[in-house]
Amino acid sequence: MLSALTDLATHCLTVVERQSLTMTGLFLAGLAGSFTHCAGMCGPFVLSQTGALLAQTTIAQATSLRRLQASLLFPYHLGRITTYALIGAAISVPFGLTISMAGLWWLPPILLVLAALSFVAIALGLLRGTGLPMGLYDGLGETISRLGRPLITRPTGIRGYVLGLLLGLLPCGLVYAALTGAVSSGEPLAAFLGMVAFGAGTIPALIAVAYGGTWLLPWSGIDLRRAAPYLALGNAIFLMFVAFDLAWKA
Repeated sequence: MLSALTDLATHCLTVVERQSLTMTGLFLAGLAGSFTHCAGMCGPFVLSQTGALLAQTTIAQATSLRRLQASLLFPYHLGRITTYALIGAAISVPFGLTISMAGLWWLPPILLVLAALSFVAIALGLLRGTGLPMGLYDGLGETISRLGRPLITRPTGIRGYVLGLLLGLLPCGLVYAALTGAVSSGEPLAAFLGMVAFGAGTIPALIAVAYGGTWLLPWSGIDLRRAAPYLALGNAIFLMFVAFDLAWKA
C-alpha cells in the first residue's frame, strides 16, 4: 500500500514537472478571471453561504475572525475544484487515445492555441463591455442553481462539498477556456491537475468577496475591470508560448 502511494506521488510530481508551464498558465487564468468574472457570477453564491453561516452566530460571536472563518468555504471550493478536475480528466481521455493511436503530435499545441484564442475572445468581450461568455445553456444553469439552493442554508461539511460539486457544473466561458488548455496534454492526470490549478486560482477572489460582502464588488472592480482584458491577453500570450514550446519539442 505504501509503495503504491509512493509510486502515485512520484508520478504526480513527474506530471506536474512536465506540465508546469500549462498549469501555471491555468492558475493565472483562474486568478485573473476570478476578480472580474467569478466575483460577479459566483459572488451571490458565496455571499449567501457566508450569510447563512454567520446567521448561526450571536452578535458577540460575529468577530472579524469568525467572519473570515465563515468566508473560507473550503468544502464548497473543494467541491467546485473536484468537478472541474473530473471533467478535465474525462474529456482528456478521447484526446489522449486519438493522439497516441493516430500519432497526431500537433493536436496538443493546437488545443493550446484554441485556449489562447478563447482568452483573446474573452479580452475582446471585456473591452467591448459585453463581458465573458456566461455559458451555452441558460436552462441548465437555472436547473443547477435550483438544485443547489436548499444546500446553501447550511453549507458545511458534505453539504457544502455537494453544493460545490453541483455549482461546478454551471456553464461558464472561463471554465470552458481553461478546459481547452487542460486537456491539451491528452493525459487524464495532467488535465485533472491542470483544472485543480485553475480552480485554486479562483479561490482568493471568492474568499475576498465572501468576507467583504457586496461593498467589495464595486470597490474591487474599478481598476480590476480595466485591467481584466489585458490580463486575459497576457494569459493568451502565455498559452501561445506554451503551445510553441510544445510544438518545438515535438
